Amino acid sequence: MIKNTLLLLLLLIVIGIQAQQYTLSGYLTDSQTGEIIIGANVYDSLTLKGTISNTYGFYSLTLSKGKHKIVFSFVGYGAKSLSVDLKKDTLVSLGLQSGELLDEIVVSAEAKDRIQSPQMSMHNIRVVNVKKMPALIGEV
Repeated sequence: MIKNTLLLLLLLIVIGIQAQQYTLSGYLTDSQTGEIIIGANVYDSLTLKGTISNTYGFYSLTLSKGKHKIVFSFVGYGAKSLSVDLKKDTLVSLGLQSGELLDEIVVSAEAKDRIQSPQMSMHNIRVVNVKKMPALIGEV
């Protein structure tokens, strides 16, 4: 009985050591202006766990102990990748660089057929076809 209890206790300790979870958190800002970035993606490319930054630019990601490759990205900004070896709760705040801006795009065209006079809902019907139509209250 004591042998089984010790074995169970040892098993629980081993599982507890392997299942240690730590939190990686921080703030994401624009590196040039210092503005917070809302809705930026933060994920571990090895375990595919991720989160997004909140309205204060804060993110929090709970991961297991060990090495992780964290990717920070947002539309219009260049992605940053960071290798982290989690051994305790860690605070990582970053500034993301804005990406390349595109030149403006100009769309132009030329009208081929100019409208001479506005006529809406006009149909040409030959007189022969009008005479074949049924009469309603004396009019075709």
